[in-house]
Amino acid sequence: MPKINQQFNHTIVKKSFAIIDREVGDCNLNKFEYAIARRVIHSTTDFDFIDLLKFSPDAITKTIKFLPKSKDYRNRYYNS
Repeated sequence: MPKINQQFNHTIVKKSFAIIDREVGDCNLNKFEYAIARRVIHSTTDFDFIDLLKFSPDAITKTIKFLPKSKDYRNRYYNS
């Protein structure tokens, strides 16, 4: 099974993310929210999700604090 980061470093994914970035342009999401929205758009091919997804204030950063502290775990999920 490939590591998580390897999946997001695949050429097709990189091209898809570049297209999404170009089409979405500027948005009001922080970097964590945008990373999630971009993956949702990539998975669904539905650009409407950029406006449909709603995030609770600080939900992502608060959640990260409760995840395991190991560097390997964090690198697998946050460095893509």
